[in-house]
Amino acid sequence: MKLRPLNINDAELMLEWMHDDSVVHHLDKDFSKLTLEDCKNFIEAAGLMNQKSTDDREFIHMAIADDNDEYLGTVSLKDIDREDKSAEFGISIRVKAMGCGVASEAMCQIIKVGFEDYGLDKIFWYVNAENKRALRFYEKNGYQVVEDTDLRISNHVKTAENRKYIWFLVEKNDAKH
Repeated sequence: MKLRPLNINDAELMLEWMHDDSVVHHLDKDFSKLTLEDCKNFIEAAGLMNQKSTDDREFIHMAIADDNDEYLGTVSLKDIDREDKSAEFGISIRVKAMGCGVASEAMCQIIKVGFEDYGLDKIFWYVNAENKRALRFYEKNGYQVVEDTDLRISNHVKTAENRKYIWFLVEKNDAKH
């Protein structure tokens, strides 16, 4: 397993997980309406150097690939905030890659990039409380659950949603990651 830049050849396999309800059922975005062209546009945008979101924060989207360079999923650090030294983590993988350690390894690698290459102190993410598969994955991998009122993530909590989220946090000083 390796992380590499996304490339246009990944688009069809990216669309595969986006249209797989077992993968996207509990995610916030409706991926079912996205097209191959949408995937290609995302990949192209992800490849632009120093890309910024609307609030001038950086983000990284990398392909998770097997030893034959086949795309297995995408791992991301979003809204990288250099002042706060934080970022939001995200991952989506194809069903083919589930249960074989690929997601765990990809997560460890992107967290290492965030801490070592971007100077981050904390990386956080949230999961829909109904997404039992994701919750088991994060718990099995020893990630820390935090309350949405925790001051370390409070600037990032989205309060407009009525859904219940479980928040996770990994800090630079966490010896495991």
